[in-house]
Amino acid sequence: MFVGDLRASGAMEWPLRILLIAGGLVLATPGGGILPLGNLEMELLALVFLAPTLALAFWSTRRRATP
Repeated sequence: MFVGDLRASGAMEWPLRILLIAGGLVLATPGGGILPLGNLEMELLALVFLAPTLALAFWSTRRRATP
């Protein structure tokens, strides 16, 4: 959402998709229980995955869209 069509990012399409899925799964995983991380730590770990991935996706789709 707000990134655009990932097909416009060329060869980076599938690595970006995989990183977005991994970040989403980390964000959806509750802290505690099996994992020794709390909720805040899990959210920060998801941010580590998602922030650069979203920035790269936004940049690569915008770069290819401009003539």
